[in-house]
Amino acid sequence: MLTLLKPRVKKLDQLVEELRPFLVVDPEIDLAAAAKHVTPQMRPVLATLADDLSWTSPFDAVTIEQVLRSTAERAGVKAAALIHATRVAVTGRAVSAGLFDVLALLGRDRVVHRIRRMADYT
Repeated sequence: MLTLLKPRVKKLDQLVEELRPFLVVDPEIDLAAAAKHVTPQMRPVLATLADDLSWTSPFDAVTIEQVLRSTAERAGVKAAALIHATRVAVTGRAVSAGLFDVLALLGRDRVVHRIRRMADYT
């Protein structure tokens, strides 16, 4: 985690914020980020992504990226839109370290849980 976060952190309080998604069960959701990136049209795509990731193996950054891009293509949405929505779902924020590395570090169970939670978020 520290290797991933080191380039993003200049002060100790920034490290705490960057580590937060790794240390909590359900991160607090930035409502502005959710409103912007998790649109009603994106929610079913997130649900499909959660299903696709639930069986993905190996659960590493390269494979996760392939699955996400494939899910976006099948759903007819831009990969960037799904990446942003996934980042908000998993970290609670619009900005984070490299998403695919973050997902791999968090692990399948937490990632799938958080994406499903956001897909059902109202």
